[in-house]
Amino acid sequence: MSKSKLTIPCQWDINVIKKILTFTAKKDIEIVEMYGALSNGKLPQGREKSIAHHTTREEARKIKLFLESQKIQFAYLINTPINMQMYDELEEELEWIINVFKADSLTISSLELFRFIRKKYPTVRINVSTIAGIKTVADIEPYISLKPSKIIAHHDLNRNFVELTNVITFLKGKNIDFEIMLNESCLRRCPFREQHYDALGKGITDRSFHMKCNTIKIQKPYQLLMANFVRPEDLVMYENIGVKLFKITGRSKPIGWLEEVVFAYLNRQYNGNLFRLLGTDPILEVENKIYIANSALNGFLETYPKSGNISEEKNYCEQWINKLYLNKKFRVENLHVQSYLDKNNLRFLIEDSIY
Repeated sequence: MSKSKLTIPCQWDINVIKKILTFTAKKDIEIVEMYGALSNGKLPQGREKSIAHHTTREEARKIKLFLESQKIQFAYLINTPINMQMYDELEEELEWIINVFKADSLTISSLELFRFIRKKYPTVRINVSTIAGIKTVADIEPYISLKPSKIIAHHDLNRNFVELTNVITFLKGKNIDFEIMLNESCLRRCPFREQHYDALGKGITDRSFHMKCNTIKIQKPYQLLMANFVRPEDLVMYENIGVKLFKITGRSKPIGWLEEVVFAYLNRQYNGNLFRLLGTDPILEVENKIYIANSALNGFLETYPKSGNISEEKNYCEQWINKLYLNKKFRVENLHVQSYLDKNNLRFLIEDSIY
């Protein structure tokens, strides 16, 4: 049986990379790819540049050469909606990414940009970003003729179990890799997702989106569990479905965080706070405010509703968050929040603004 494979974010720190690679000995999961983008590049990316880790083109190239020596590939991100009128910037940036930095692949969300690059660079490997929103077989079909190397699923697909199976079946024999994200913490069925990425594509700060979505999670605590995370202990469930390629998110998180999270997934176990694993906006410091014992969620995903019915998912997550609260496995700290139980249902009274 072939090993499962892990894709991890690049924080542009060679010492962190070297340390993480020491974790992989005798593990049944191997790190095969890093991904990222220069924060001082001219093209937009799926994270706000002000909180990204910085490096120069020269240092980035040194890191790329080291990764090549370790047989680890690099996927360069151009993964937000892009104004194709930025032609001069696009040409110059692509020339550096492909011919100087020598990225092994590009990760792109724009179908228009995908067509443009495929025509200009017919042999370059191109991945379909999660930001493209692939949730069904029908979503994949417009990309097939462009020969994508990899599909990175919309985070909701993690728990759309029927569609997940359909997508895996559809991709068999097509020479297209399929990857799911492990520690994404966005709202399930987020109504603000498209607006959020449009803002990033225009270079607008996305702080308000993070505040809005995390406030909803506190006001409706079941949403904390409806987020589409996959715990280290639950990898096997997806492997049994047919997923073999997994992605850790969080390239803007603090140095040191990535080591802890990669170690947890390689070892398939984590005994700390679930929110320490998740790739939430680092400025919010959510793991210092919300605690859910990761080990207390054993069995949660196995019995998660498979029908896709919103009410069933909500009721299920409400039952679990109540149980966690009563067993002192869930708490909220450092917030002006009063909690109480009402007919065995957890509720929160927000005294003032959370963020």
